[in-house]
Amino acid sequence: MTQVVIGAAVLSLLGFTSGLSRKRRSRSRRLRVDDCHPIHCHTVPVRMSPEPLQEEPNPHRTRSLNLWLSGVSLSLFGDSALWLVAALWVKSLTGSDGAAGMTFLAYLAPGIIAPLFGVVVDRVRRKRLVLTINLVLAPVTCLVLFATTSSDVWIIYTVLVITGFGTSLHNAAGGALLPRIAGPKGIGRANAKLRTLKEISRLFAPVVGTALFAASSVEAVVVINAATYLVAAVCVWLVDVDDPKPQYERGEPLVRQMTAGARFLWQCAPLRETAFTLVGVLAVFGLIQPTVFALVSNGLQLSVTFVGVLSSCQAVGAIVGGMVTVRMVDRLGARRLLLCGLLLYIAGHAALLIPVPISAIAGFVVIGGGIAPVIVGFYTQVQHLAPDRMLGRVSAVADSLISLPQAGFIALGSLTIGTIGHGPMLIFMVTVLVFSTLYYLSRLRATPTPEVLAPQPARMAKP
Repeated sequence: MTQVVIGAAVLSLLGFTSGLSRKRRSRSRRLRVDDCHPIHCHTVPVRMSPEPLQEEPNPHRTRSLNLWLSGVSLSLFGDSALWLVAALWVKSLTGSDGAAGMTFLAYLAPGIIAPLFGVVVDRVRRKRLVLTINLVLAPVTCLVLFATTSSDVWIIYTVLVITGFGTSLHNAAGGALLPRIAGPKGIGRANAKLRTLKEISRLFAPVVGTALFAASSVEAVVVINAATYLVAAVCVWLVDVDDPKPQYERGEPLVRQMTAGARFLWQCAPLRETAFTLVGVLAVFGLIQPTVFALVSNGLQLSVTFVGVLSSCQAVGAIVGGMVTVRMVDRLGARRLLLCGLLLYIAGHAALLIPVPISAIAGFVVIGGGIAPVIVGFYTQVQHLAPDRMLGRVSAVADSLISLPQAGFIALGSLTIGTIGHGPMLIFMVTVLVFSTLYYLSRLRATPTPEVLAPQPARMAKP
């Protein structure tokens, strides 16, 4: 197993050195976006020394954005509470830990076919689709109430699969619709606000859901979850946004439609380079999940309950990082913002190498602080560079890129942490992060930055 670790580190080093040895591209004043996709044939100027941009306040757009963020955050809150309480409910009905664990698989499994969701999003009006999803999931959630014995757990699994489908479709549609709601100059700040709200939901929803389950069983959680979908639907309905039906090529083979998002991401140099970087980063983010248990038990010599403390510290860091990202995304630009997140990841994981509780707490706070810059920086690049007619498919691929490597390396870490140990695993993770960051930095210097991703330091409108 040690050879595997060394081999992976060597491969990372070879990837970095090959990136450095590659000829630098011409630093022309313009970057052709048709190099990213053969049909998207306009050009995007690169602003090397950006002049101050002025943006007039738009109360109408601000109102629509606030309604959208409110609806999405309510829906996320309901989802976060439901999937944890569903696991508790299955455990109480069957007494089986394995059956309870299957609830998480049922919820996450639909994400495997994310490219198909993107095809749907790029064929219908996106606001109408999100509204329909919320209205459908409200009554579907209530079906959980019919599961009263161990033989009825299939109902819970079915509800979670449907909810997983709806959530994945909602994410792709929302990612494609958000640029129209926020406007081209407000996408970064909108993504940062949305990320902050997601982290708040992940911190408090499980606590609220567990408390309600302990106080009144599953009924209260299900009713509240259904109510969040209905309120979210009202918020989405009130959003005033130009949402024309996307144009698509009729008669194009379904396989080609499904792979269009991945092909665009591969052909667009800034997105391809960011994707390569994120694979390593998200591999580390997956490995840390099982490693933290070994770190607490064997490294810090503390009770496993201390993992909950570290998770809370990471959540707090993520919320603070999201709030800071709202203010910094325009000043830094999406690509430099992502670089800042990578540096925070390195610092946070390096702190875990010091086997004292205060260092572990600080490390997880810093790791949490890097989440928003990395995720917001990536999604903002996707929404700026992908054409609207295929933004749903590119967003779906981006979602898969975020979730699938992380899930895969959680499983891999769970299988190998007992053999490798937390110390070598942490060293391996820091090494991967360092080489991923160096690769990204080399490409950041070599590839011209499109104007839409450049820093905007003198924006007149307040967020």
